Amino acid sequence: NTSCVEMATATRSFVSSAVRRRPNAIFLNSGRLNYDFRLDFNRIAELTNLTHNDVDIVTCPDEIVKIVTDSQAEIVITKEMELPSSALKRFPQSVKCLCEAGTG
Repeated sequence: NTSCVEMATATRSFVSSAVRRRPNAIFLNSGRLNYDFRLDFNRIAELTNLTHNDVDIVTCPDEIVKIVTDSQAEIVITKEMELPSSALKRFPQSVKCLCEAGTG
């Protein structure tokens, strides 16, 4: 016999996992961190819809905004890359988090 509490807990768990979705993430310059193509991004790719921009750096504010906008990113990741305020001001409202990646 399943108790009401157990059934409610199982239902909440099922509903929350069914509703949960992975946020879109863009790594603007993943080539800077993964210069030898040996890093494994699988864990973050399991948690997000991850898009890589396999370059060392992006400097043009218009290009940065276009990449972020096209990816519909909620999370923007960089590695040792300046994000000009002129680009940040034009990020879409979908962006909720900016992250600086590091290796330790």
